[in-house]
Amino acid sequence: MGRRRRPQQHWAVTPSGDGHYFLVNRYSGLSLAVDDGSTADGAAIEQQPYASQTHQQWQIVPS
Repeated sequence: MGRRRRPQQHWAVTPSGDGHYFLVNRYSGLSLAVDDGSTADGAAIEQQPYASQTHQQWQIVPS
Protein backbone atom coordinates (compact mmCIF):
# COMPACT_ATOMS: atom_id res chain seq x y z
CA MET A 1 0.00 0.00 0.00
CA GLY A 2 1.50 3.33 -1.05
CA ARG A 3 1.64 6.54 0.90
CA ARG A 4 -1.51 8.56 0.60
CA ARG A 5 -2.01 12.16 1.47
CA ARG A 6 -5.22 12.43 3.39
CA PRO A 7 -6.52 15.75 4.71
CA GLN A 8 -7.40 14.03 8.01
CA GLN A 9 -3.66 13.60 8.63
CA HIS A 10 -2.79 17.30 8.36
CA TRP A 11 -2.36 19.32 11.53
CA ALA A 12 -1.80 23.03 12.13
CA VAL A 13 0.82 23.58 14.86
CA THR A 14 0.25 26.94 16.54
CA PRO A 15 2.41 28.34 19.38
CA SER A 16 0.48 29.12 22.56
CA GLY A 17 3.10 31.68 23.60
CA ASP A 18 4.48 29.79 26.60
CA GLY A 19 6.55 27.08 24.90
CA HIS A 20 3.56 24.85 24.20
CA TYR A 21 1.55 24.34 21.02
CA PHE A 22 -2.01 23.77 19.93
CA LEU A 23 -2.55 21.02 17.35
CA VAL A 24 -5.63 21.60 15.20
CA ASN A 25 -6.67 19.14 12.54
CA ARG A 26 -6.97 20.93 9.20
CA TYR A 27 -9.80 18.65 8.05
CA SER A 28 -12.05 18.58 11.11
CA GLY A 29 -11.02 21.93 12.62
CA LEU A 30 -10.86 20.17 15.99
CA SER A 31 -8.05 20.45 18.52
CA LEU A 32 -6.09 17.48 19.86
CA ALA A 33 -6.81 17.23 23.60
CA VAL A 34 -6.38 14.99 26.62
CA ASP A 35 -9.76 13.57 27.65
CA ASP A 36 -11.09 15.35 30.76
CA GLY A 37 -7.71 17.11 31.20
CA SER A 38 -6.20 13.97 32.75
CA THR A 39 -2.49 13.97 33.63
CA ALA A 40 -2.33 10.18 34.07
CA ASP A 41 -0.05 8.04 31.92
CA GLY A 42 -2.07 6.42 29.17
CA ALA A 43 -4.86 9.02 29.29
CA ALA A 44 -7.15 9.02 26.27
CA ILE A 45 -6.54 11.56 23.51
CA GLU A 46 -9.43 12.97 21.52
CA GLN A 47 -10.36 15.75 19.13
CA GLN A 48 -12.61 18.46 20.49
CA PRO A 49 -13.58 22.03 19.62
CA TYR A 50 -10.67 24.43 20.08
CA ALA A 51 -11.05 26.33 23.34
CA SER A 52 -7.47 27.48 24.12
CA GLN A 53 -7.44 25.29 27.24
CA THR A 54 -4.37 23.79 28.95
CA HIS A 55 -5.50 20.22 28.19
CA GLN A 56 -5.25 21.16 24.49
CA GLN A 57 -1.64 22.35 24.77
CA TRP A 58 1.27 20.16 23.73
CA GLN A 59 5.00 20.41 24.26
CA ILE A 60 7.37 19.27 21.53
CA VAL A 61 10.50 17.71 23.02
CA PRO A 62 13.53 16.25 21.25
CA SER A 63 13.85 12.48 21.45
